[in-house]
Amino acid sequence: TLTSETLTFSHHLELDREERVLLSWLPDTPGVTLGHSVATHDYIGLVFSPGADIMLAWVDTGGHVHVTDRHAVGNNVPYLDTSQDYHLISGYENDTHTVVTFTRAWDTCDDQDLALGHDTARLIWAYSEEDPGEGGSPLLYHSLTQRGQRSIYLSEPPAPSQGLGPEGRQPPAPATDHTHYWCKIYRAP
Repeated sequence: TLTSETLTFSHHLELDREERVLLSWLPDTPGVTLGHSVATHDYIGLVFSPGADIMLAWVDTGGHVHVTDRHAVGNNVPYLDTSQDYHLISGYENDTHTVVTFTRAWDTCDDQDLALGHDTARLIWAYSEEDPGEGGSPLLYHSLTQRGQRSIYLSEPPAPSQGLGPEGRQPPAPATDHTHYWCKIYRAP
């Protein structure tokens, strides 16, 4: 059984420039395990695109963690999927962040979900300063400054853990059937 105590993520990505939104993940044969940490005390969301496959999570005032599988139709509040295919492992709020860890199959066989894994997906993230209300009140729209997007390849194998190769150069990419990219982003003055 996978628990947050036995889990070690192989990939980590800061999704925003302010370093408030972190996504970690571990690709595996049946699916992907994701950890999403955002500097907020309210709802957090991820959207896998093309399409609008949405994970929405929050911790309510009683400390209960909610992870929901949703989809969007047009420019409306996301609808709950008939089949809930995001499965909570753990979650909490501390003094600064909302954190959830959950799993999802690569292909859920649900026409309201996007099949993930073998191609780059567009990941859209968002968070709010308010949780969905108790008793089913509607979701409130996040602000324009509390969202963003990144391209992500969730099934990418972990980068090699070996040190630098001869003459201090990066070791050669493994001989597999797809291209690997090692990137480094530098902040310009």
